[in-house]
Amino acid sequence: MTQIDGITVSIDADTRAFQREIAAADKLARGFGASISAALSGAVVYGRNFEDVLSTLGLRLSSLALNAALKPLEQGLSAAFQSFSIDSNSIASAVSAAPIKKYAAGGVIAAPAYFPLGTGLGLAGERGAEAIMPLARGADGKLGVVAQNQAAPLNITVNVSTPDAASFRRSESYLSGVIARGCARRPETVMPAAFHEVLFPLDVALGARGGPERRTEIVTTGSGREERNARWAHARRKWNAGYGVKSLDSLSSVVGFFEERRGRLYGFRWRDRLDHSSSEGGTPAPADQLLGTGDGVLASFQLVKTYGAGYAPYARPIRKPVAGSVRVAVDGAEKVEGTDYDCDVTTGLVVFRAGHEPPGGAEVTAGFLFDVPARFDTDFLEVDLSAFAAGEIQSVPVVEIRP
Repeated sequence: MTQIDGITVSIDADTRAFQREIAAADKLARGFGASISAALSGAVVYGRNFEDVLSTLGLRLSSLALNAALKPLEQGLSAAFQSFSIDSNSIASAVSAAPIKKYAAGGVIAAPAYFPLGTGLGLAGERGAEAIMPLARGADGKLGVVAQNQAAPLNITVNVSTPDAASFRRSESYLSGVIARGCARRPETVMPAAFHEVLFPLDVALGARGGPERRTEIVTTGSGREERNARWAHARRKWNAGYGVKSLDSLSSVVGFFEERRGRLYGFRWRDRLDHSSSEGGTPAPADQLLGTGDGVLASFQLVKTYGAGYAPYARPIRKPVAGSVRVAVDGAEKVEGTDYDCDVTTGLVVFRAGHEPPGGAEVTAGFLFDVPARFDTDFLEVDLSAFAAGEIQSVPVVEIRP
């Protein structure tokens, strides 16, 4: 109410909108003032470049002005969305009606396709067909791609009944043979096709250096005690054939052999000078190694060589016997190859012919010479003829292949 020259004027109006605009203008003014003050103090206190100060100040003022200009638009959109409601049931019905392609078992995305991610959208197939492959954790706990059409797990059951410990120790080589034969029937355990049944130059191999290698983990506890674990069931042999190269002719033969094998691609037979016979003396006899015990039905026996006898005998499967060297006996009576049995020199498997299966309780033994399946352990054979003439040893690494 206002009184002017004796006239009283009463104004009744809603000024809340005007007050909001005044407050907004006041806030904007304070924002401009604060930005200018901060920019100038940055130049004075912190020694900032004046050009940088003006640039920062311009960006800040522009931001404030833009926010003020967009405020009415923001309020209008807010009012519009308040009158718009989303029917969740309608959306669910639409999604359920759309065809859904499931990729739990894998598949191929042939055309570009979007998919939701935690931070936005992903795009697949933008440069051509892409595959989706399921992942799973292996026995080592690592996450990897699941192989399709995996073979069924191999289960081998062996029942052992022995009257005493000595009989049990003698049965270890038989058990190894049973397990080796079971594994030999699995296609994935057979020696790979990339193998040439050819012998590495013998004169060079017999002069090589090397031997068996094992993998043992040793953990030392805080008290100083050790825990030992064998990672490999079978040893793996390594050699350096360079020690056997004594002439240019032998070096040339090794290079030619290397080239035909394509480096590490193809395996070959290797004659280990230290260990290539079933007998310690070198000449094989039919009673050298116990392969197993007959039951009147079992016809296949894997060649094995047993090392040691007193504490922890180790039975090594022999898969590359030398042709014509295998001698087999049943209960001490030597049998005739080609009549009583056959021996596969590519797998080391002795198979008795029908009607000649060893009777129950009969010990099957064998003697043989053998080679080791091996390959080059390098794809680069470095040859230095000047060093060779000076007597330097060439490096020709060879490693055993384990199926």
